[in-house]
Amino acid sequence: MAAPTPQQRSDLNAILLHSGAVSRIESTLRASLAQSTFPAVLHRRTIALLRTGECGTFFEALEKVKREIGDGSLPVPAGFVEDGIKVVGKEVRRAVDVV
Repeated sequence: MAAPTPQQRSDLNAILLHSGAVSRIESTLRASLAQSTFPAVLHRRTIALLRTGECGTFFEALEKVKREIGDGSLPVPAGFVEDGIKVVGKEVRRAVDVV
C-alpha cells in the first residue's frame, strides 16, 4: 500500500476534526490514562526533577519527562497504548468509509 499523499492526509485530518473523531479519541485516551497510575508517576517524576535541581523550571522538567517517555526510560502503560491504537484505528476506518 502506498503512503498517503499530502492531500489525502489533509482530507483525512479535516474529516477527523469535523466529525468529532478527535474529541472521541481524546476522551478515550483521557479515560484510559485516568484508570492507570501513570499521572501519579508523572507527577512524582516531575517533582523529583525539580527537587533535585536536575531541572530548574517546570518547563525544563516537562521537556525532560517527554524525552524520557520518548526514549522508553519512563514507559507509558501498555493499556493506554493499546486503547489509543484501537480508538484511532476505529475513527480512521470510520473516516475512510465517509470518503
